[in-house]
Amino acid sequence: MGMVKIMGFNKINRSSAGIATAFLILFSVFVLSGCSDKNSIAAEEEKNNIETEIKEEQDILPDVSVNSESENQEAAEPETEALEVKSPENTEPEAESTEPEKEQLKATDAEKLLKELFLSQSGIDEEDILTFVADDYDRNGSYEAFTLVGAVSEYDDAKEGEIWFVDENQCLMVIPQKVYWSADGKLDFERRAYAFFNEYYATGALSHVWTVKEGKPVEDEISCKGEVSQKVENNDFQITDSTYDMMRDSDGNMLGHTWKPYYFYYDEEGDCIHEYAGTEITANEAAELAGKDLVGEAVPQGAVPDSIIKRENGIIHINFHTEDEFGATFNHVSWNIKEKRYINEYENSYIADPIAQDGIYLKSLLSSYQY
Repeated sequence: MGMVKIMGFNKINRSSAGIATAFLILFSVFVLSGCSDKNSIAAEEEKNNIETEIKEEQDILPDVSVNSESENQEAAEPETEALEVKSPENTEPEAESTEPEKEQLKATDAEKLLKELFLSQSGIDEEDILTFVADDYDRNGSYEAFTLVGAVSEYDDAKEGEIWFVDENQCLMVIPQKVYWSADGKLDFERRAYAFFNEYYATGALSHVWTVKEGKPVEDEISCKGEVSQKVENNDFQITDSTYDMMRDSDGNMLGHTWKPYYFYYDEEGDCIHEYAGTEITANEAAELAGKDLVGEAVPQGAVPDSIIKRENGIIHINFHTEDEFGATFNHVSWNIKEKRYINEYENSYIADPIAQDGIYLKSLLSSYQY
């Protein structure tokens, strides 16, 4: 009996091995019973015990067919789990796509479609496109583009050609042929974008500034008032005024080229560009704002103060001039109220001591006000 239990340890072979052993013992008992009548009663008892044991063994043993199917399922489970783990990896790039990437893809597709539309509508060859500045300028979900078509000068890389506008509804020229230093600038704000094209001049540039309003290309008020620089900080940017206002000769002619930055910002609430315009203040008011005698410190001895201008962004300009037998020389000094330091405009930096810089500041670049 003990032998049956030991051989039945293996799950699958336990039943067959136990039954075979039991029948072997049963057969031996029958042989022995034939040799001796004395043992017949014992043999019968042994037979009954064996049959009982077999029945118990069968009751205890699990069904082989059920176990085999169950074990096959257990063997398959790890493979199924492995597939489930790998499945997310196959979709990982799509799952990790970010909104900026989607927006970039959208912009790229829109630019491609607009360019194809422009070529078909204008009849211009693709090789003549020098710049193609596409964006959703009015942030209404539809893209538009301004494009310069023409040729590049072999002499100084200047770009000569026409500025066109294209969207899904129209294709038209907005600026006739001119020469540009660059024609791919953009001021990019949350509610609106502006494209600008810097017209070529020997010593500077004038920026043509365009956007889109109510589905139409519109030239902004700041267009051709100076050279637009890229956005500096937040919604602030600068326009450089290139003019001749450094000297006045004995005949009254203004001479001397100067470049002065004027300060602008995009008004998100009003959806428009504003200048940090200035108002004229007194020397005492300037001293109160600076916490010291600003005019006395900034204006050199022998020079004559002309005007003091305070801008909406907290910058003060002190205009002054000196005279001799050849005429007058005009300069200014700039002070930042918030930083409590002077400004070196040519290097766009703050300095501790006043520095005389060339030219005369106006209260507003956009106005027609003159001294």
